[in-house]
Amino acid sequence: MNSKIYLRADGNKEIGHGHISRLLALADYLKEVCNPILLTSDSSEKVVKSARQYCQEIIKIPQFENLEEEADYLTDYYLKKSDIIVLDGYQYNSSYQKTIKSSGCQLICIDDLNEYKFEADYVINPAGGIDVKAYRKRFYTNILSGPTYALLKKPFIERSKNRTKFKDNKEVLICLGGSDITNQTQHVLGVLEKHGAYKTCHVVVGSSYPYLAQLQEYIKNAAISVHLYSNLSAQEMVQVMSKSAIAVCSASTISYEYCCVGGILYLVKSADNQQGIYNYLIAANLAIPFSNISPEADYHRLVENQKKTFNGDQPLKYLNLIQELQNNTEISVRDIQENDLLVLFNWANDKEVRSNALNTESISLENHKKWFYSKINQGKSKLFIAERSKEPVGQVRFDLVNGCYVIDYSVDSKFRGKGLGKLILKKAIARLLSEKIENSTMVIIGEVRESNVKSWKVFENLNFVFVDLKEHNGVKLRVYKLTLSCDEKNNNS
Repeated sequence: MNSKIYLRADGNKEIGHGHISRLLALADYLKEVCNPILLTSDSSEKVVKSARQYCQEIIKIPQFENLEEEADYLTDYYLKKSDIIVLDGYQYNSSYQKTIKSSGCQLICIDDLNEYKFEADYVINPAGGIDVKAYRKRFYTNILSGPTYALLKKPFIERSKNRTKFKDNKEVLICLGGSDITNQTQHVLGVLEKHGAYKTCHVVVGSSYPYLAQLQEYIKNAAISVHLYSNLSAQEMVQVMSKSAIAVCSASTISYEYCCVGGILYLVKSADNQQGIYNYLIAANLAIPFSNISPEADYHRLVENQKKTFNGDQPLKYLNLIQELQNNTEISVRDIQENDLLVLFNWANDKEVRSNALNTESISLENHKKWFYSKINQGKSKLFIAERSKEPVGQVRFDLVNGCYVIDYSVDSKFRGKGLGKLILKKAIARLLSEKIENSTMVIIGEVRESNVKSWKVFENLNFVFVDLKEHNGVKLRVYKLTLSCDEKNNNS
């Protein structure tokens, strides 16, 4: 891998260190194949010590008066076209992302609030059951959601693959996040104490927890046995979780971590940004609201659901995603040239291309020449060649028909099965968009055989809308439509 992978996040007592913790989990997934670089304004000893385990380099960036200055700084001094940057934090708004994308790099945003339009190539929301259509985004932006994209540390990943047997006990884990600024920890402990059915509690707090002295005093006089832990490593947390058949957790990463171990999970929503995970875990029968706590909860039903959902495939998902984005940095598109005639001729007569075409008959060289010169001379079509390291890998053609651009595209047989169809189409659309008239709207149409699932999935992944199913000479075609306005051109995809 030649591109640099930058991870951008901050942490403090107010927002906790969850954003940095998630990106360090990602760095751990990637460190075997690349050298992730952490960009942060948080230079605390804890963060630096943790980051050094996974990151080749830790870059302390200045604290700017506004976000736009920071984005300019990163694009001026660090980000190149071949790079990938992952942002985790709620402050990275549309303007910030647009500046980052102007460098030509690939951008991933980790986000669970959906408060602004996204300029990123991918937006990842670890909550499940979200409405993808509710996102405002670029045509090339893909939304990935659910626990399969949760950034969980490797000890939890490993435990999800090697789960222990049923824990027949009434011991309870309490973990409401690293900061817990409203002291839900002590409230939950009080509820369990009054309940009477639970005799042992394992309470875990983070270094930013502001009520430690108050909690310690409370524990001295508690009617139940309480074991207090602080600043646990991921491996130590797995061990503590494994002791408890029951857990009370915030609707955050910690709840996903407990699902990897398995048990009766009760949820507390301790912050507004936890609503998505809270709703998902309850609806998917992976957890129960803390307000419904009961000794009669169905352990086996919850654990079986958790086992099916949290199966340890997160690292592979992210490795594949990074590989796709790196492929994207290697792909470029250019205008068709006269010496591309034979390349297009060979592609047009490829067996798979012909089988998916409306006219499945082979094309003679003579007819191809007539077609080729008519296309480049009439001015009603735009033809692009996609290249990877100067080697042609595919073509995209846009024919202007009744005010709409109708797409034809293909990938060289040597490069199929690598996800390049989506990449070259995305690049070609961006190129076409860059040439369109200001203050106008461009409509792009894709027509594909209903049987060609791979191809129509490409259109769907680029946010084309399925609008019709029609028939042409006995062949059923799915019709997709993408409408773009002029503001879409001010971005490098």
